Amino acid sequence: MRKRQPSERKTKRDRLGLDGTQYANEIYDEYLIPLLFSLDKPINQVRVVEDNAPYHKSGLNKTLTSAYRVRKLQFPANSPDLNLIENVWHIFKQRLRNRFSENEQTRPRTENELSDAMREEWDAIPQSTIDRLVDWMPHCRVIS
Repeated sequence: MRKRQPSERKTKRDRLGLDGTQYANEIYDEYLIPLLFSLDKPINQVRVVEDNAPYHKSGLNKTLTSAYRVRKLQFPANSPDLNLIENVWHIFKQRLRNRFSENEQTRPRTENELSDAMREEWDAIPQSTIDRLVDWMPHCRVIS
């Protein structure tokens, strides 16, 4: 996902993080909707999990969700007891902290080095770790 540019700032307080328009264009249009159409089930039989992040609730995303009849399973933002990805984010961030605190020389110097390090650490999270998290959250398996 691309980083928003200062020219895209909407308010003085905008920190140029992900916004509703970028989420709709770069996640929904490019990945989510094509993925849903590629599944063996009709879209209205699949639930998409989202927390209450502002970009999930933007007008454009509501329009896309309605147009494609995407069903959402809402979770509170940053709720590790209900949202599996919060636990995975914690593991990912801890791996990055460990990697970069070992010594000053291992810290990335450029955005590309940081991106590469993040990709390596994400890929290094064992699938068995994620499977254990899913098993720890039995309600994740009963939703069809």
